[in-house]
Amino acid sequence: MRSSIKSAVLSRKGWLMLLAVTVLSAVSMKANQAEIKSAISQKKSINMTGGKTAIQDKRVTLESLIEEALDRNLKIKTQENHWESSKLKIPQAGAWMDPKLNISIMNFPYSDFTFSSEPMTMKQISLTQTFPFPGINSLKERVAEEESETEAYMVSDTRNSVVRGVSIAYYDLFFIDKSIEITLKNKRLLNEYIINTSKKYEVGNGLQQDVFKAQVAFSKLLDKLISLRKRREAITARLNSLLNRPMTDTVGELSDIKHEQAALDAQSLQSIAVANRPMLQALGTTVDRNRTAYELALKQNFPEFGIGLVYGQRDNRRDFFTVQFSVGLPLWKNRKQDKKIDESVSNISAAESMYEDSRTTIYGQIGELVALLEESDERLELLKNVIIPQATQSLISATSAYQVNRIDFLTLLNNQITLFDFEVDYFRLLTEYKKNLSNLEYVVGQSLTN
Repeated sequence: MRSSIKSAVLSRKGWLMLLAVTVLSAVSMKANQAEIKSAISQKKSINMTGGKTAIQDKRVTLESLIEEALDRNLKIKTQENHWESSKLKIPQAGAWMDPKLNISIMNFPYSDFTFSSEPMTMKQISLTQTFPFPGINSLKERVAEEESETEAYMVSDTRNSVVRGVSIAYYDLFFIDKSIEITLKNKRLLNEYIINTSKKYEVGNGLQQDVFKAQVAFSKLLDKLISLRKRREAITARLNSLLNRPMTDTVGELSDIKHEQAALDAQSLQSIAVANRPMLQALGTTVDRNRTAYELALKQNFPEFGIGLVYGQRDNRRDFFTVQFSVGLPLWKNRKQDKKIDESVSNISAAESMYEDSRTTIYGQIGELVALLEESDERLELLKNVIIPQATQSLISATSAYQVNRIDFLTLLNNQITLFDFEVDYFRLLTEYKKNLSNLEYVVGQSLTN
């Protein structure tokens, strides 16, 4: 009696389990069919416009995004405007002071208010011009030119920074897309596991907990897909900001990226950075500018000169013509000119220290990035050529063994999760390699691949 009741209860549980699995499978199959239909419709439209070439045209390339960013990015436009403004300061710096025109009435009698009653009453007009000591204006112009050169280098550094930002966002998106692709593939496999474990459980060859394990793993993948899709939205917003696009714009399917090894000799890269990094060159021109400012401060110890021409007109008498000459007296030299020289010396020391500090920092960044790239390069080769093929064979073997009840379901599931993790790790390492390479190219100031 008890055995028959127990059998009935087990049978009822089995039918409930089968019903749940059937519903879950139907929902999953419906979603997969929708995805397949969407892909087929896209493929048909692409084929109608030119087949394989059109497919490539539909994909977003890193080069096209960089070109768009260089044309539209607001930081670049702002820095370019600063540069244009600095160029306009050069002729201003080398110009003389404006001449002064003075008009006056001299010795006018207030008793009768006439111009002819007193012989010294006259109407005067004068023109005066101040001249800097020879060489001062040319030095001022050199200072302005070197400041403009610094701004030009900063434009280049800003452009390189934007290129790096776009590249990193592109590689982040690529990793997310590959993770979604791998997750969807594993989702389909787990759906098959759910069906197979349910069938084995129904015929008494499997365990109910195997069904539950497969369902839990399936649900975890659904959770991962939600996280990945939201991360893609966040990265897309970051990329839109660099491209000066509306935040609601989407980014389509990305072109594939390849693992390209770069020349990674740290000593050679240091020489390249010194010669090509715009930020370092800007600091070098700042040192030059401060040295020129020091020469200017020394010149400003010499006085300015002034020349004036005065014409005096008198009624019914002869007119007067006067020539004036003036020279500045450096009475406050200790508080003004000498302090300016001391200031220039301090500015030179500060600029040289900043240059050396930046160069040392760049050398350290190069060493760190080279080590990370070499590590990623070795691990990529190991994953691609050894670990992933071994994990794939292990999963194939485990699948065959599970079908004939030689291993339990947990072993099969662990093999599947292990392969999933290795595949995701490969694309994580690939994109990390690309991002670190972008950082290194920014640090040294030039591209390191073909």
